[in-house]
This record gives sequence, structure tokens and C-alpha cells, in this order.
Amino acid sequence: MTEKIAELAVDYYDKGTNLLTNDKYQEALEAFSLAIKYQNDYGRAYYSKGVALQKLGKYQEALQAYDLAIKYGVSDAYIHFNRAQILDCFERYEEALIDYDLSIAEYPDTAITHREKGNALRELGKYQEALQAYDLAILYADDDNNHED
Repeated sequence: MTEKIAELAVDYYDKGTNLLTNDKYQEALEAFSLAIKYQNDYGRAYYSKGVALQKLGKYQEALQAYDLAIKYGVSDAYIHFNRAQILDCFERYEEALIDYDLSIAEYPDTAITHREKGNALRELGKYQEALQAYDLAILYADDDNNHED
């Protein structure tokens, strides 16, 4: 890839990030798609494209974008949490639990992830495990509320 093409990919990615931050999801999606056009293995662009698609309610396409982001080296708590949320929408709770656990492995004290994991466990009829997840959500939410800024 030439340097100029790589720069175009980054420029479109940066533009998309700005648009995403300003809730202009359709325009952001277009910018991320152009970044990918110029660099088809741009993992962060696939991740951000997934976020835009998820915000637009295009869950299947968002899931595909997240999968490509992971394929191209993006694997962090945020992508796994977002994937899990979509998998929950499709009632694919067992798969969602894998992503919740990957997210928790990186950020173990995030209340919302434990709460959402508890919801998935409840949907699977795993009530005792769900209660444990809810207890952790309460613990970490309480910790968050006791910190002074």
C-alpha cells in the first residue's frame, strides 16, 4: 500500500470518528467504509463502523463489522461488550456470555458488564449464576458511587 493511500485511510477514519462523536452515524458509516476501501485490513475502522451500524440499528451488519475488526487485530473490552449486546438481541445468550467474559477479563470492575451478563444468564435459566453477576454489578456500581471526583 502506498503512503498516500494509507494516509487517506487514516484521514477517513479520523473524519468518521469525529462524525461518530457528534452522533452523525450515517455519515460516520460512510467515512469508515471509505477508510476500509483504502485499507481493507484496518481493524479500528471496522470496529468504528460496527459502532455506527449498531447505533443505526443494523445489528447483523454491526456484528459482521466487529468480527472483521477482531480478525484484523482489534480485541478489547469494548468490542466484546458491543458484540455481546448484539448477540443478546438475537437471543444468542451462550455466545454473548463468551464476549461478556472477555470484556470482564480486561475490565473486571465494570458494573454494566456484570449486569448484562446477569441478564443473559437469567435468560438461560442460570439463576444462581445470574445472582452472582448481579451482586458483582451492585458491588462495582456502589464502588463507582463512593468515589469523589
